[in-house]
Amino acid sequence: MLPVLLVSSVENFLRLLFVLFIFVAVLVMTRFATKWIAGYQKMQMTGRNLEVVETMRLSTNKYLAIIRAGSGRYFVIGVGKDEITMIGELSSEEFNQISQTTPQGSDRSAQDFGAVLDMFKKHFDNSGRDT
Repeated sequence: MLPVLLVSSVENFLRLLFVLFIFVAVLVMTRFATKWIAGYQKMQMTGRNLEVVETMRLSTNKYLAIIRAGSGRYFVIGVGKDEITMIGELSSEEFNQISQTTPQGSDRSAQDFGAVLDMFKKHFDNSGRDT
């Protein structure tokens, strides 16, 4: 009776090890497949004329984004659940100025969008006075 229990215990332990090995192998293969797909998609996107430079989440389904189009045009857009709205355009000089004023090591997205929104407020205030 004792040898039968010992054999079945060893057999169950070996089955457990085999299942754990298969589980770890599937996890490793999934990780490599995900990295390969990400690298493939990244290579497909290089050399394109559009690039999302930065995004900021405003609520559950609303975002602000800075998009680089071509070599020197930047657009600030609002993205909602069912619509995309162009908020304004930045020249490359304005974008570089905003990028350079952001302190290193800080929350870059909050600083950049704060500066962008301040710049647009000043722009709209000045344009309202001209007319």
